[in-house]
Amino acid sequence: MHFLIFVTIVVPLLAQENIKSKIEIDKERDLLRTNKVKEIIIKGNQGLQDKTKIDINGIKVETKGFYNNERVNVVNLKYDQKLNLIEEIITDMNPRMELVLSFIMMKLVM
Repeated sequence: MHFLIFVTIVVPLLAQENIKSKIEIDKERDLLRTNKVKEIIIKGNQGLQDKTKIDINGIKVETKGFYNNERVNVVNLKYDQKLNLIEEIITDMNPRMELVLSFIMMKLVM
């Protein structure tokens, strides 16, 4: 049950980062660094919201997922020395919200 929910929640949220080219990622980091962006907030349908923390170099380091202003998960991003994304660590899943988010994500996919 948890694996299905993990896939339905995390994959759509992180898919955008994984399909960008190195050039696109570098341009985005330069833009974030130049404008001193500290956080990106994306508001979606059905009460979904993502808040992503940005470090001083324009690198995304953490994304918190919310449903109706209640935190449901945290994704920490780790990079190697060349700033390539090497690990996404998902923590802090709220068991109460798993079924609701799974249902919403299935509706969005269909």
